[in-house]
Formats: sequence, C-alpha cells, structure tokens
Amino acid sequence: MRFEIAFIFRDAKQFTGLEDCQARDAQKLAFHFNASLTALNLAKLNAWQQHSGQVPFVFRVASVKRRMLNHYLLDRFIPNLDLAIVRTFLR
Repeated sequence: MRFEIAFIFRDAKQFTGLEDCQARDAQKLAFHFNASLTALNLAKLNAWQQHSGQVPFVFRVASVKRRMLNHYLLDRFIPNLDLAIVRTFLR
C-alpha cells in the first residue's frame, strides 16, 4: 500500500498541480489539495470504467491526459475543416 500511496502523490504532483497553489490560507490550501486529488481519482475512475477487464488494469495519468487532448483536438479541428470523410468514419 505504501507504494500505491507514493504513486498517487507522484501523479498528483506531476499532472494535477498538487504543488502549484500559491495560497497561504489553510482553507484555500485544503481546497486546492482536495481538488487536485479528486481530479486524479476521477481520471482513475474514468479509466477503470473504460477498461475491458481482459488484461490487468494499469493506470497511467499520461495516457489519460494524451487521450483527452486528442479528443479535444478532434472536436476542435473536424468542424473547422469540414471533412465529410472523417465525419462518416467517426459515426
């Protein structure tokens, strides 16, 4: 369990901005820490729900981040380029 906790804090520091808060107030710091760890847990829950169950579940925040960025870029580019072939493929 110790290593799992260490991985949670490592991912929170690298990907969800756990160390990026500049507040000094204890309530604001607590809110920031909770928001950062909640974002990590929601990403892990989303990845677990999309897991097929046939192979062992391995969670990587970088993979979730890359997938979300690709999804955002596709949503952004396809309507602007008006690609009928891509729209047909994605349906």
